[in-house]
Amino acid sequence: MVQTLSAVVATPDELLGDTAYDSHTCRDALTSQGITPRLGNRTRVHGSGLGRLRRVVEAALA
Repeated sequence: MVQTLSAVVATPDELLGDTAYDSHTCRDALTSQGITPRLGNRTRVHGSGLGRLRRVVEAALA
C-alpha cells in the first residue's frame, strides 16, 4: 500500500544564518516576506586570534 504525505509549508518567523548571508539584499528580501533575519554581522571584529594558531596546526596535519 502506498500512501502519500502532504506537507504543510509555513513561512518561518525567523531565519538563522552565518555571515555569508549578511547583505542588504538578503536582509531586505527576508524582511519583505515577514521573516526576521538572524544573521551574523560581517563588520563584527573577530575574537581571540585562535584562527592564527589553528591554521598552523591544520597545515601541519594536512
